[in-house]
Amino acid sequence: MEVSQSQGILLIEQVAALTGLPTEWVRQEMFKMVEQSGRGIDDLTLDDLRMVVLGFLNETALSSMDLSSESGRVVALSN
Repeated sequence: MEVSQSQGILLIEQVAALTGLPTEWVRQEMFKMVEQSGRGIDDLTLDDLRMVVLGFLNETALSSMDLSSESGRVVALSN
C-alpha cells in the first residue's frame, strides 16, 4: 500500500512521537533513512516504513552497545 507524501510525513512524525525518544532527532534520522533507501516520502509504502523503523532500531541498539562497550559496561539486549 502506497501512502501520499503528507501521509508519509504524518506516519513518520507519529512513529517518532511514539518512541519516547527526542522526537525531532528520531524524525530527522527516519527521514534520512528514507532518503538513503532511494525512496521518496511520496513513494513510501507501509512496508518501507516498517523497514525504516527496523533500521532505526538496529542503528540505535548498535550505537547503544558501542557506547556501553566504550565505557567498560556490558549491556545485554533481550527480546
